[in-house]
Amino acid sequence: MTAHRIVLVAVSSLIAARIAMPGATASAEPDPGELAKAAATLAQATTPEQVTRATVHLAELEEAMGAPWAAALDLDRAAAWSKDRDLGERGLALRARLRRAPTRLGGPYASVAAMCPDLAAMEDRVGVDSHDDPGENPAPPGCGRCEFVCEAPTELLHLDHSHHDLPAGTDEVVVLASRSLDRAPPYIRNHSAEEYYDEAFINVAVRAGDDWYLAPAVNGAESWRVAGVSVLESRVQATGEHARRALVLRVAYDRERSERFSWHYQDVVVIGVGRSGVPSITAPIRVAASERDSPYGDPPQCETETDATRAWSIGGGALRVTRVTTTSTACERSKRRTSALSERYSLAFP
Repeated sequence: MTAHRIVLVAVSSLIAARIAMPGATASAEPDPGELAKAAATLAQATTPEQVTRATVHLAELEEAMGAPWAAALDLDRAAAWSKDRDLGERGLALRARLRRAPTRLGGPYASVAAMCPDLAAMEDRVGVDSHDDPGENPAPPGCGRCEFVCEAPTELLHLDHSHHDLPAGTDEVVVLASRSLDRAPPYIRNHSAEEYYDEAFINVAVRAGDDWYLAPAVNGAESWRVAGVSVLESRVQATGEHARRALVLRVAYDRERSERFSWHYQDVVVIGVGRSGVPSITAPIRVAASERDSPYGDPPQCETETDATRAWSIGGGALRVTRVTTTSTACERSKRRTSALSERYSLAFP
């Protein structure tokens, strides 16, 4: 696993180039064209220093334009390429601030299809994320050989107000999978099959009246194939705050790379509408994980597997995680442990 993927355990929020948070002043927002120029600069980068500089610039633009989760992820990428601890701390600090409360979705857009060009500007990062050692790789680390697919996205879930129970202020919800396909030569792929060298993103589009809004990617870490992402559960329930109801989504995604590595995760996000009338979303909250590693070696090394399930509930205006049960297996010997947790995620939608 590359250093970039080790670092990228944070939420992946890949929002539109023209997103501006509602309420932001025009003078505080960069020209959307600046983001396109910054993305083009990243695509042309050929050294770790150039990639780092371009990625940090993107992060600064993303945060200024109301895409803070994208900014946090790009700070992670920059830290991985530069080995700069300060950049990693910046990303952690930004995510800590965002986790304290739901954030508004980006938009508005005229349609789901109208989001695709902006998603492409933010999500086409496979060329940056998939290189083991850019110093030894003759191919550029930018996105020149990647193909972003969104115009015909894979629809994972479609809910509309006329046929489904949705929270007040929410008229339609579409969960879709967009992806960035790596067209790298086979020799760069190492032992990985072609279908495991892409990146897949679970996006959520929410319609309120005539306007569409774009949620951050709700898979909390990158997934490497569209076939590995899905919606396991969707339900509307009261949050316990002013009798407000919200949409709860539990999604699954995997990070399988070959028969040697298998990581499967489940995250929960909660979507609601507050006084602003603009849909908002929580950070992805990890509720289950299964990680299996079969190390290389001669003689063969022991296979290790770890399963973790986190107990969670909604009430009192928050999502709470109260305990985690972990089962670890190594060399066919298992251990099981349950630990108490005290995590609280506010559901005070702005």
